[in-house]
Amino acid sequence: MFPDCHVHSSFSFDCEEPLASYVDRSAGLLLTTEHLELANSVNGGRDDVPDFARIARQMDRIRQEEADPGLKSVVGAEVGYSREHPNQLEDLLGGEAIDLRLLSFHSYRGHDWIEVEAHQNISDHDYAAAYFDLVLEGLQTLGGQVDVLTHLDYPFRYRPSLRGQAVFDEFAGPIGLIIDACAERGLVVELNTKSMYKYGDESFYALLLGMVAAKSGQGAPIAVCLGSDCHRASDWRAGFSRAEGLAAAHGLKPLDLDGLISRLGR
Repeated sequence: MFPDCHVHSSFSFDCEEPLASYVDRSAGLLLTTEHLELANSVNGGRDDVPDFARIARQMDRIRQEEADPGLKSVVGAEVGYSREHPNQLEDLLGGEAIDLRLLSFHSYRGHDWIEVEAHQNISDHDYAAAYFDLVLEGLQTLGGQVDVLTHLDYPFRYRPSLRGQAVFDEFAGPIGLIIDACAERGLVVELNTKSMYKYGDESFYALLLGMVAAKSGQGAPIAVCLGSDCHRASDWRAGFSRAEGLAAAHGLKPLDLDGLISRLGR
């Protein structure tokens, strides 16, 4: 069983789904990864820092209500890298209540990539180059404190002219450096099924898997995981069968539950 490693509940600023909606009874797992975003431009510039200890307590209550003492709970954070606040992020990531740490890159120059107007005067080349420079910087700064690199294609969701082949044609070099940095730090690379199937960029992940498989074959094993990036229970684990098949076509198998659990607290 492949766990969904990217899940949001009402503890994230942009979600209303109750935590209990994500109890996976077949796997005996309750896992969410809530937004940790400093100076969040899409939420009035607020610091969105969930109370992870409270999440852990609520998961304990849900375990009691389920009458399942074996229910595994994983308290996760999706931390948005901030060039302006690296030291504060390092301190927050050190919290004992967080089990699983995802690293994302939502913001550039104070604006989320989803704020299309803020970046509309940047050319496609400069847009992608700035993003990949930011990812490499974030991996160098926080890579030793996180577990998963999530939705590597994130800004391209909002720039339709930048899709899989077009991005790899020009930026295979920086993407390769990013994968190397993940391998050096033991980070898992996420296959984000929202990007693949809601935003229609499966081709980006097919090319990414090809690169991961090639580098793994050269002696730098790199794990991949599945993440739906869901904000509603109806989207939980969406597209997993297709993504699993795509990974298998490249000779790769996403992390199963045991593989995920073994990495927690590394």
